[in-house]
Amino acid sequence: YEMRPDIIEQYYILPGLNRLFKAIGLKRSLGVTHHERYVRLFAKSFLLSDHTVSVEFGESGLSDEFFFLLHDTIKLCGPLVGWLGFKKNDEAEKVFCKKWQKKTGKPESVLMANKTQSRPFIRDLAKLDGAFSLKQLQLGLDIITVLNERAKKREDSLHNILNIS
Repeated sequence: YEMRPDIIEQYYILPGLNRLFKAIGLKRSLGVTHHERYVRLFAKSFLLSDHTVSVEFGESGLSDEFFFLLHDTIKLCGPLVGWLGFKKNDEAEKVFCKKWQKKTGKPESVLMANKTQSRPFIRDLAKLDGAFSLKQLQLGLDIITVLNERAKKREDSLHNILNIS
């Protein structure tokens, strides 16, 4: 990425993010329904400890591809949209875990197959400031906008150099 970011952005990141947002049915503005579809794409279940949330990926071929694409894109390109790094709010995550351990009666996991249980779980998960949040998806959209603008500027610059209208 460091040597030719434009190539990585144009041929890998942008097409990948566009596939992700198409897979979750995004047409206009991002919302909790899109977030739920995103989470269901990659998560088989969420594992809850006393203070952290982790994911067990599903078996589909796309299960972790979309998650890691978004996660890695944010690490690489996030500073372009003012992202300052993954923030860990230990207290909020701890409260979240305790709430859901109490609701499910199990300290271990919340399965995504049970929609009655998982929908409110995913809605709460969307509000956290972590890798599984709605904010992560919004950052992905913001990055698409910035990368498209950069590509357009490069193209315009090339046209100016070559005197092409």
